[in-house]
Amino acid sequence: MKRISIALVVFLYSTLIWAVSEPIVQFSVLTDPLQLEPGQIKSVRLTIEMPTGFHAYSEQFKIMAMNPEFNVGQVLLSPEIEFYDKYTKKTKKGLFEKGEIQVQIEAPENLSSMPQKVNFDLRYQICSEQATTQDLSQYNE
Repeated sequence: MKRISIALVVFLYSTLIWAVSEPIVQFSVLTDPLQLEPGQIKSVRLTIEMPTGFHAYSEQFKIMAMNPEFNVGQVLLSPEIEFYDKYTKKTKKGLFEKGEIQVQIEAPENLSSMPQKVNFDLRYQICSEQATTQDLSQYNE
C-alpha cells in the first residue's frame, strides 16, 4: 500500500496590504499531515485572521501545489459573506476579519511510497476602507 504524508507549507502573498511594520494576516493550519493513497482526494483546512475592518475577496484566493503531480481542487471559504466593494462598485463575496479555508488535494496515480513534502502557493487579496495598495515585493519577511 502506497501512502504519502503531506506537510502543508504555504507561501503567502497579498496584493493589497496596509502599510504596517508587522504582518497583518495570520494563517494557521488546522489539518494534521495528510496520508494519501494514489489518486485519493482529501481536504486541508486553514484559518485566516485579518485586522479589524479587513475583508478578503473570495475570487482572489488562488492555491497551487508547487509539486506539479499534485492537484488542488475546490476551495471553500467559511463563513462567506457578501459586501459592497467601493472600488468596483459591486457586491462581492469573501471573508470578513477571520474565517476558514478548505482546500481539496488530489494525489497522483503514480504516487511514490516514500514520504513527500508538498509545498503550496497561496495568493489572496485583502482590503479595508483605510487600506492602500502596496507592492508586496517591498517587504522582506
